[in-house]
Amino acid sequence: GTEGISDVEVFPTGHLAMTWWLSVASVWDARTGRRLCSFRGHTKGINVAKVFPGGDRAVTAGSDGKAIIWSASSCETIHELAHDTWVLSVAVARSGDFVVTVTRAGVATVWSAGSGAEILTLADLDAGGLDFAHVVQPFPLDDRMLTFNPGVAVVWNATSGAVLRRFVSVH
Repeated sequence: GTEGISDVEVFPTGHLAMTWWLSVASVWDARTGRRLCSFRGHTKGINVAKVFPGGDRAVTAGSDGKAIIWSASSCETIHELAHDTWVLSVAVARSGDFVVTVTRAGVATVWSAGSGAEILTLADLDAGGLDFAHVVQPFPLDDRMLTFNPGVAVVWNATSGAVLRRFVSVH
């Protein structure tokens, strides 16, 4: 069959790149174009993928309800983070210590990257507007995250779950 590319992430060194298509993610040597390994841990399509700041791991999130942290050198699973529905978005903290996932149901969950344990779920907190979140983005200098949907953006602390700011679109 024909293999395509849904998207690409470049590793921090610039020497490696990760691509994904359907349920397979691949790590490539960006200098030679040679595929180094392929990760096949998902049973349905990968929606998004991110590289850890250290370049040693990646996380993919899929329509199979899984976010999976895996080794970028061996393409072996490190932790599987189970969800009740599709995982639409994922972010890796600047420290690499945790990841945040957002599901199709709008639930944002913080996970330990070291143990794979769930740290907190923002649907359980008074997060005001996060119930319908679609995307999560990390701040570059600290543990804040920005979760947003088409009408509301919320800045929150990923270690405590505290909502720091809300931005509401007024049309």
